[in-house]
Amino acid sequence: MQYWPRVDFRTWWGIHVHRSRATADVCVGPVSGHPFARGVADGTLPAPVYQYYVGQNLLYLPPYARAVACAVTKSRSDDELRRY
Repeated sequence: MQYWPRVDFRTWWGIHVHRSRATADVCVGPVSGHPFARGVADGTLPAPVYQYYVGQNLLYLPPYARAVACAVTKSRSDDELRRY
């Protein structure tokens, strides 16, 4: 399996950026209109709501980082490693 396409890097990069942008637009559109995101952006999000969000991240991120680290250490090939 060939991981990288055999094209000029600038051409490949342009295609990659275009695809990424199209995918991001589908995801970012609804998220940017969410009240939480708008509150963070314009500074109107109440402090307790933001503190709760940060607290939830502190509960979630350390176990997630350990899981990713474990998966990376068990990767048997470059292809598996690229997934993480």
